Amino acid sequence: MYDLGPFLALSVLALVAAWVSGAFARDPWFRNLLVAGVLLRIVGSTLRLEVIDELYRGVSDAKGYFRYGSLYAQDIARLDFSFFGASSLDRWWGTQFVRSIAGFVVFFTGDSIRAAFLAFSLLAFTGIILCVLAFRNAFGAEQQRTYAYWVVLWPALWFWPSSIGKDALILLALGLIVYGYVGDGARPRWAPLVL
Repeated sequence: MYDLGPFLALSVLALVAAWVSGAFARDPWFRNLLVAGVLLRIVGSTLRLEVIDELYRGVSDAKGYFRYGSLYAQDIARLDFSFFGASSLDRWWGTQFVRSIAGFVVFFTGDSIRAAFLAFSLLAFTGIILCVLAFRNAFGAEQQRTYAYWVVLWPALWFWPSSIGKDALILLALGLIVYGYVGDGARPRWAPLVL
């Protein structure tokens, strides 16, 4: 459950992705901000798990989501998606929805709670970066830097959504909605907006 291998592999993959994405932006400050943001998410997910283990004595919704996610990951490996069940609408939001998403995350990260925490943290970070890109489209590149520094480096945004939970999914959803709605400044981007 605390296996470091998947966590380290995901950390390296995320750092490389941030570096490459920043290089495509052809703006060194944005590349550096992406790398710093990923590093903060690595630290945030590690600290968040330590706080849960030490201060909350291991009791948290995130640990419950991980337990269910581990069970659902086994179902996914057998191509059994019945846990997602379309028979009841309550499976498409709230606690059950987070458990289901955790199942897919654990399927890809392996049975490592540290890697799952980091994966959710990176989902939240993706939402934040989408907001930064939307901000640039709405207000211009000069205003983007100040906004980007605030939202990427703000401690509450790299600590609290750095565990398995609704916070990370809400930040991702907000990023998709804002980025899709703002679009290119003239018209919406429908794919992220609908997603």
